Amino acid sequence: MVTDQPVPVILLTGYAGAELVRRARAAGVVAYLTSVDRKPLISAIEIALERFGEFRILRREGSDPSEAPVTRQLVEHAKKVLIARLGLSEAEAFRHILERKLDTRRSLRDTARTILGAEGVLARPDFARSLELIFHAVRGDLRPRRRAALSRR
Repeated sequence: MVTDQPVPVILLTGYAGAELVRRARAAGVVAYLTSVDRKPLISAIEIALERFGEFRILRREGSDPSEAPVTRQLVEHAKKVLIARLGLSEAEAFRHILERKLDTRRSLRDTARTILGAEGVLARPDFARSLELIFHAVRGDLRPRRRAALSRR
């Protein structure tokens, strides 16, 4: 039976060159193994199913299929930020993004962009100054307190 529905693909190969891996990923392979030991195979299947679930969500998310790769790339970067900042697993990071998407009723793409934007601010060396500017923009009457005033309280 021929179907137009995508399926998760795990590549089993005796060769693991960088070019093969690059081409396999471009073709949609979600995991690859160079041996067929039971434990790595089970792990690869679990990862493939997780990534394929993400792929299906990303595919449903956008009405324009040409936007899916851009959205996927943004989500991948946002996941890396959450993994680094919060110590989450890849699956937990994706669930976190989905939860934020549902909470804010925004698109997956916009949610990922928001996370990346926040990381951009947090990564700046002048973060404290950035917070001061944000507070000032939100409430013009709010001024940062001097350290001496803070220590007396």
